[in-house]
Amino acid sequence: MKINEQKTGKDKLRNAIRTALAGSILVSGMANAVLRDHGPLNATWFPDWYRDGNGLALGQCIYADDGGNGPLCLTGPADSNPNGFAGNIGDEAFYSATDVTIPISGGSFLWLGHLEMAYGSASGSPPAVRTATTPATEIVFSRERMRIDIPTTNDGSCSGVYTIRTPFAVHTFELEEGPRALFYTDDIQPIMGDYNAVLAGHTGPFLTWDVGGDGVNPVSSTNPVVSITPPVGPVRKYVGDPNQLHTFVGSTVPAGTGHEEKGFNNYVEITPPTLCDLGAGAGVALFEDTAAISGLMWDLPIADPTNITKATYTRDGTTAGLDVWASASKNQNLVLTAADSGSQHLPSVTMSEETKDGAVTGFYHAHLEFDPNQTLPNQVSVANLSSNPVARDKANVVDEIVVTKSTYDSASKKLCITAHSGDENTPVPLRLEAPGYGAFGAATAGCLAVAGNDVVLEKDLNDFIGDFRLPPEGILIKSDKGGQETSQPSIIRSGIPDGLNVRAVDDVFTGVEGTGVTSLNLVDANPTIADTAPTGSYRIVVVSQPEIGTVTAPASGGSVSYQAVEGMPTSTQSFYYAIQDTFDETVSNVAKVELGITQVIPPPVGVADRQGVFRTSAGSTINVLANDVTGLTNTAIDPNSIQIATAPARGTATVANGAITYTPVGQSGTATNTLDTFTYTVANVSGSRSTPITVQVVLKSAAEAVAFQRVRFNGGWNIRFTSSYAGAAGAVTLAPTASCALIANPGAPTLVGPIGGVVSPTAGANSYVVGGGTPVPSGNNWTVRCTTSSGGFQNRTGTL
Repeated sequence: MKINEQKTGKDKLRNAIRTALAGSILVSGMANAVLRDHGPLNATWFPDWYRDGNGLALGQCIYADDGGNGPLCLTGPADSNPNGFAGNIGDEAFYSATDVTIPISGGSFLWLGHLEMAYGSASGSPPAVRTATTPATEIVFSRERMRIDIPTTNDGSCSGVYTIRTPFAVHTFELEEGPRALFYTDDIQPIMGDYNAVLAGHTGPFLTWDVGGDGVNPVSSTNPVVSITPPVGPVRKYVGDPNQLHTFVGSTVPAGTGHEEKGFNNYVEITPPTLCDLGAGAGVALFEDTAAISGLMWDLPIADPTNITKATYTRDGTTAGLDVWASASKNQNLVLTAADSGSQHLPSVTMSEETKDGAVTGFYHAHLEFDPNQTLPNQVSVANLSSNPVARDKANVVDEIVVTKSTYDSASKKLCITAHSGDENTPVPLRLEAPGYGAFGAATAGCLAVAGNDVVLEKDLNDFIGDFRLPPEGILIKSDKGGQETSQPSIIRSGIPDGLNVRAVDDVFTGVEGTGVTSLNLVDANPTIADTAPTGSYRIVVVSQPEIGTVTAPASGGSVSYQAVEGMPTSTQSFYYAIQDTFDETVSNVAKVELGITQVIPPPVGVADRQGVFRTSAGSTINVLANDVTGLTNTAIDPNSIQIATAPARGTATVANGAITYTPVGQSGTATNTLDTFTYTVANVSGSRSTPITVQVVLKSAAEAVAFQRVRFNGGWNIRFTSSYAGAAGAVTLAPTASCALIANPGAPTLVGPIGGVVSPTAGANSYVVGGGTPVPSGNNWTVRCTTSSGGFQNRTGTL
């Protein structure tokens, strides 16, 4: 049984209003996962690529590439279904795949996070024939799957509540003991032929190895994990190798207790009931931060999405006008032309980008005027010349619908809309209709025309709107020439002047930072036209949530709060709201709010340091950045940005070369294990600075002594030694890390290479164990040097 899950939800506007009126304001859960867009369909009838909010695009991983450890894609050409159409992907393939396995006493736990391609046919296989006219059976879905075996005990101690943290969400389940106690699958929007629904699925940003092929820097197109050069075509670059388990990044779920140094949930953790032992001890969580990751970068240019949102004309006895609106990224060069190159009536025109409060918006407009007798183009084209490759869109030109009045009387439940077509030269007046409400006709005493050529729609809605708090929404008006307009009626309450009617107006807020909480005044400080709020008390009803972030409204007033998701990309977020009179519960029309979000790179996440220092030392270097992490966007830490925030009391702290040197001052008589403390901050290369990070210095009465117990090579290294600084040190415990290296020819020392890796002392003790098969010593003279992070070292010279 699933008890609780954080996930994103969006409801229809009308259902959302009903929910809000009942006293519940919609909120998004972990609305972090989001993909930006997808590419065009290719010969497989699936999109070329999907792109996340960080700009990383992954293509179809359907190749037989081998990086030396095994296949880099989970499926390849050999998996194509021979009974399907030529070029099919087989029964399934992947854009992104991440698998984590954790051993459990008597079984295992498996977590999968996939962005997957498959077929929705009855057989689950591709059709034998696929053309543009055959029904689509292709589906792209975002999958999270978990399977767990729970050990069977004599007392049932392993039955109970489990908390499972994954890169996608935090889950809580109530489970019974036994094999396959949980087989959980959550597939987001597996709808045939719908390639957009998955954009709001679990996946996003994509999970990748935390470092690329150089072993140091993040994965990128210039630093992939694996590169494969095919006989023909561009180099194929991969974000991971599924044959090697590796630490990874990409989660937007904040890290849980005990793992704060990771910043985000780039791991899987299972916390069992208090008395249950899954293999690590009763009640102890199992943790795994390595995964098998597969994903193929799309490294070709991607056209910037450019769309014509509206193309209309007006015509009267003196002038014909053409208006075209389009959307694209900000600061683009959009050019409008007729789609038919033979038209002489529409030269190439550069569209103007609209601004709000002096800031560009990504919305573009062009207005042209012609002789009313000229033939206007039936279709227009917009080319985005800033895009690489150039992006284009086409749209039919239709007549503008001019709505001169649109009201709804909440007392009589009468709807009155007056409108006319912008084409005033048509010999026969164009017919208007509102689907679901009927055709427009002549003016009536209850619904008077505003303009001389208006036609009128008057409707008594008593028969099908039972609650006056829910006025009609977004009434679509169409003309015979293809024009259409959405009308949102103003609410009229009998006996109250029009100036006091409740009306919400669309808002645009620019420069909203993608961090923390931003207050938005939707009524009093509307960035466009002021809303008309009730004269008495009122509140904002949040009708729908943005894709990323959460909007909440207080019990009264015209302001809301927008809670950003830390590290969210620069984007446009939108939500809908209405104004409710809390006296008679009348609700206004629904209005849209657009938020121009500017990404705020989160600062590095610092981890506290401890180091032992000889109390009369001339200076001890502390590599404070060794355990600090970058944060959500993997923006590199700037080692030259370290600043001392608070100075130590018993010495000095000096910054140099990406580290801090601590020098005791006047401490020769200080008792051993005396504690001194200072703090520092560090920034990333974008300038975002961390909060102060604590460094604890333990002053010692003697220099650190490193003593060997064993240095032996017999087909492999067996090195054991102790440090006098490791272990209990008064009020704290020191655990300096250590590493060893092989040096040849002690008379003229030459580094052969490191032995094993960086090791920590045995928990709570001062002993170290180093192993590994390389480097192999040769000759008769060699030296092993082992050094701790607090500066102590020792050499052991041996012979073969």
